[in-house]
Amino acid sequence: MSVTNSKRIAKTRPKVEYELYGAKGTEKYRRNKTEGTDRVAALRVDAESPEEFVERAEALATAHSRRIEARSLIQSFESSEFDPNDPEAVQTVNDLGYEFAKKLHPNSDVLVITHVDGAGGHPHNHITVINHDNVTGRALQGNNMHWHVAKQNDELMRDYGLRVAERGSRNVDQRSLWEHRREGEAVSEFDRQLGDQIEESLADRRSVDLASYRQVLAEKGIELDEKVHTIKASADGSTQDHESIGWTYKALDTTGEKPRKRRRKASSLSEEFTHGGAQEIFKYNQERTVRHERLGQDRAAGVGGSATQAGPVDVRGTEDRVADQRPIEHESGLDGDAAKRRGTRDRRAASSEQAGSHEHDQHGSHQRAARAAARRRLIDAIREGDARFVGGEREAERGLSL
Repeated sequence: MSVTNSKRIAKTRPKVEYELYGAKGTEKYRRNKTEGTDRVAALRVDAESPEEFVERAEALATAHSRRIEARSLIQSFESSEFDPNDPEAVQTVNDLGYEFAKKLHPNSDVLVITHVDGAGGHPHNHITVINHDNVTGRALQGNNMHWHVAKQNDELMRDYGLRVAERGSRNVDQRSLWEHRREGEAVSEFDRQLGDQIEESLADRRSVDLASYRQVLAEKGIELDEKVHTIKASADGSTQDHESIGWTYKALDTTGEKPRKRRRKASSLSEEFTHGGAQEIFKYNQERTVRHERLGQDRAAGVGGSATQAGPVDVRGTEDRVADQRPIEHESGLDGDAAKRRGTRDRRAASSEQAGSHEHDQHGSHQRAARAAARRRLIDAIREGDARFVGGEREAERGLSL
């Protein structure tokens, strides 16, 4: 079962950077940048790399004077249907995301990044589609209404014999997740920063109950207030007296001219940040801790020590996974067998090379200059109507991008 969310994106680069490394200002982002790692569980892109994909999105928007560079789709699955700790299940989720994007926009370039490190561990795809049809040369037309996107996704789920989401369902994996909302235009910079910190705190393995969760939040300078409200029974007797627990978060807002404390109701940010949503995540973290401890005991006893030996599944979070476990595909079209993978690529070396470029300012300056020159050539070629950017002849195009 999966649910979807769709938005138009003016700037592709910050979106993709968030999907690769996490939100700026979070511990996850700092750790990934420092250690040369990322938060990607699986990735597939119609380019040589996410960087080339972003360069193309930017160049096409500039060449055609478009305000919108891409469309963003988030496709979320239940953890009960696809185990976030099973690499093959995660790759299947990634394949389904790619096929879903091509079902909506068959002639456009696609980037699919799969995450399993969010609060609750549900596998989900961040899908980016460049706002350009490689056949017509025009911007994407239609296919962005929620009902249409949901219908196409439901059809794909039926094709593969997967469960279809019931409209109005309130399953925890189908609620309004923070990653669905954070890119919205109505979300302020303070709300985005606060939400990113709350999400990271919920995903922290230590957050197994309210007390431990408060401690994790306090490390980030966030306070959590809890109030219990009594809801009276309805006049017709259909609803009995019951209690409702409301959560409010408070943190320092440094985005304005004058820093000050601000409060936000949990429900105004995301349902997974509320008391009810957090209880499910606490339960998931408790189970994850038990599995992690059991795996450690088995390893200490010499059980399941070999990577090729049958034994307990790898219960580590994405932040602990090694890069060579993350498959990357670079096919420019669907060959009818999305479940097949053409192999894996070790991105650790590439990430280390990127980290190294940051350590050497002079080298980084040369790289930025080279990227800028390549981008200008790319824009010029698009404006001149080069067939390579209309008919989809990818090999010639790749020679112009970094």
